[in-house]
Amino acid sequence: MLRTSRLVCSKSLDVRIDSLRFNSSNLERLKSYVSSAHPTSHIYLVKHAIPEDESSAEKRYRMMREEYQLWNHFYWEENNKRFQEEKAQYIAKQKLRKENDSYESSHEDLAPFYRDFLDRNYEKHITYNKQWYLKQFKLLLPAFAAFWACKRREIKLALK
Repeated sequence: MLRTSRLVCSKSLDVRIDSLRFNSSNLERLKSYVSSAHPTSHIYLVKHAIPEDESSAEKRYRMMREEYQLWNHFYWEENNKRFQEEKAQYIAKQKLRKENDSYESSHEDLAPFYRDFLDRNYEKHITYNKQWYLKQFKLLLPAFAAFWACKRREIKLALK
């Protein structure tokens, strides 16, 4: 089981964020639910609807989307934690340099830090973008298969 400060993830995607708890016991399976933005990753997690007669193609697509969503969440949670820690260190150094405990940092004062942070993490962000696009591309065939499975189900229901 993977754990973060406000997110618990297991094979059944039991996700807890603040007061919103995603699991099959207290939510309707036929509805999708969106959490509030996670305080660190700023990602809105989605618990997708599960049709009663979900096909294997639909299940595969849903599970891949949930897996990719969590991958995205964990990347941004780690990145944003690192950013906040380094920003706090930078501000502390600026306070020492200016010998002023009441030092208030403005956007202009933080511009060198922002530039340095982006430069140092450029390769990480490029790698993330490449992986993200690859994951989105990998979703195309399962999405197409899930779409047709849903349409077949609708046609069968219409013919009854």
